[in-house]
Amino acid sequence: MRKARRCARAREREGARERQEEKGSLRNRRAK
Repeated sequence: MRKARRCARAREREGARERQEEKGSLRNRRAK
């Protein structure tokens, strides 16, 4: 149970990171 919860949290963190990176790439494209 604990491991499953940890995996879920890690997945959520990775998803948030990907979303942040996508936003950053959009900003960089606009700057360019």
